[in-house]
Amino acid sequence: MDDMPTFEPQTSIRHVPGGTFLMGSDWHYRDERPAHKVAIGASGSTRRR
Repeated sequence: MDDMPTFEPQTSIRHVPGGTFLMGSDWHYRDERPAHKVAIGASGSTRRR
């Protein structure tokens, strides 16, 4: 086992800005009704290369 190479996975964290968006639909499936504004805060997302 000591002969096995080791490595670190390459990752990077990307900033995802917060904001508001329209979620749902007034015209499509019933379980998507009603369309409404949703606000989310900023966060980070890890991206694996």
